[in-house]
Amino acid sequence: MDLPTLNQLTRHFRRLQFILRNDSEARTQFRILVLGIITCLMVYYVGANVVIAPKKEKLRVGLARKAELAGLGGNRQLVEIGPRIAQLEQKKKVIQDDLAVLHLREKFQREQWLSLGDIARFNNIIFTMTPAAPISVEGKLRQMNLGEKRTLEMYDEQPIRLSGKDKYHQVLLYLRYLENSPEIGSLDNLTISAPAVEERGKSDAVDFSLLVSRIILKD
Repeated sequence: MDLPTLNQLTRHFRRLQFILRNDSEARTQFRILVLGIITCLMVYYVGANVVIAPKKEKLRVGLARKAELAGLGGNRQLVEIGPRIAQLEQKKKVIQDDLAVLHLREKFQREQWLSLGDIARFNNIIFTMTPAAPISVEGKLRQMNLGEKRTLEMYDEQPIRLSGKDKYHQVLLYLRYLENSPEIGSLDNLTISAPAVEERGKSDAVDFSLLVSRIILKD
């Protein structure tokens, strides 16, 4: 503060002293003004330190606690979800492995079906041209007719009617051999006829006829 300003303030202060010393009404107004200022300061102090400050502190503590609980809740959720996620990942891997096995099994079974339906293998079976054949029907089969194809849900069956003549027990061996061969889809319409009366003393052969079906797997 410079000297002229200080001198001016001093003159104003002395003038105020003179007025207050000689004017009773001015002293009264000045006292009221001072008391009002003091009252305002006291109200501000009480409000700031007694009412507002505790509430601000309480609010700050509450917000800090809320943030802490939120952090703990998030960590707890992560801790609880972590093992569950790992368990689901393990189940997913097991399911994927099972699907892979099923696909391989389906492929293997399809290849088996395709091989079983191979016409060359089928013909070798019905003509007893395999090592597992207990008998030979060479010269015993007299007729082979191709039947009408039957369409089923997952595959077709191609029936073939076989007719021939052989001894009864040989026919039974042949039928059992066909029945145990996986290449044969089905055996139907079997008929076995005894020899004619005039031939019974000459031969013990019987006539036989049956439908043998080959499996054809659909694409």
